[in-house]
Amino acid sequence: MASQIFAMGGGGFTGPRGGPSAMFRHILAATGKKYPKVCLVPTATGDKRETVADFVYGMNRLRAHPNFLSLYSVPTPDLEDWIMDFDAVYVSGGNTRNLLALWKAWGLDAVLKQACARGVILFGGSAGAICWFEQGNSDFIADEFNPLDALGWLPGSLCPHYGDEKDRRASYQGMVADGRLKPGYALSDRAVLHYVDGKLHEALLEWEEAGAYRVERGPDGTAVETKLPARLVG
Repeated sequence: MASQIFAMGGGGFTGPRGGPSAMFRHILAATGKKYPKVCLVPTATGDKRETVADFVYGMNRLRAHPNFLSLYSVPTPDLEDWIMDFDAVYVSGGNTRNLLALWKAWGLDAVLKQACARGVILFGGSAGAICWFEQGNSDFIADEFNPLDALGWLPGSLCPHYGDEKDRRASYQGMVADGRLKPGYALSDRAVLHYVDGKLHEALLEWEEAGAYRVERGPDGTAVETKLPARLVG
């Protein structure tokens, strides 16, 4: 069974023109289930109630069955059994450094890797996208962008909110240019990279103004940005 990861640059459960997000609908359809069971992992937000409430509301609108896993109030001694009951796992945005530290402390990273290999779809935006890559451009310190080592399941680095947040684009290009980050991909909000068995399958957009980019270090030591061909989902 193929492993699938959808890395999202950002965006909410509501589409850019209103109504349930077409991108979330597309990702959930990849489970092959009419009413998929989806687990939220809101570690990066500190399990904010608003994050959980928004997720439940969004999943209900998409006819999915939602639940969430808290590492601050762990519901079971067997996390692997818990996760394997779901068709997909959604990882929220927030503080990527805190997410990685808690996942490793609880062994959730290993559990999710096993689940992905067995066909559970993993997806998430911002911190929930950076975490799968070798590195990322992260704002784990407020009002700063810094390089961060992540899980390393997907090659290279990732930058979310590319062009959507002030200085995010320039900071990522600077980190790739000076070698603090490996070459990688940059995603605006509403842009997604779909990986199958650890390899990039395609780039997806939820609306025409979104974009997915490859960012590398050029021969003159500056960053080179290349826009990827992408399929519009809607």
